Amino acid sequence: MVLDASKFIPAEATEKLPAFDDKCIDLVVTAPPGFTEKGKEQIYGTSYLWDTFDDYIDYMDKVFTEVYRMLKNQRYCVVMTGDHEMVCGGDREKVKKYPLAAYFTLLYHEKRCL
Repeated sequence: MVLDASKFIPAEATEKLPAFDDKCIDLVVTAPPGFTEKGKEQIYGTSYLWDTFDDYIDYMDKVFTEVYRMLKNQRYCVVMTGDHEMVCGGDREKVKKYPLAAYFTLLYHEKRCL
C-alpha cells in the first residue's frame, strides 16, 4: 500500500502495517500500549494483555520491525511512552517499574544494526 498524502491511520500494528510497502512512510507517531498482565485489565482499563513481560516485548519487537521496514531513509518514528508501573500481588507497597522507553530504544536500535 502506498500513500499519496498525509493521513492519520489508526491501526492495530501487527495487522495493518504488513500491507504497507517498504520505505513508503516519512513519519510514524505512536503511543503503544503499556504492559498489562492478563487478569489486570480491569485495573488498567485496556484490552491489550500479555502473559509475561517477555511476551509484550516480543509483540513490540514485531511492531518495530514493521515500522523500521516502512520508514524511508532518514525519517522519523516518534514513540510516546513512559515508565509503566505494576502493583505486585495486590500490595500497593510493592511496585515493579518497567522503563518502556529504554526497552523500545533498544528494540529499534537493533533493527538499525541488522
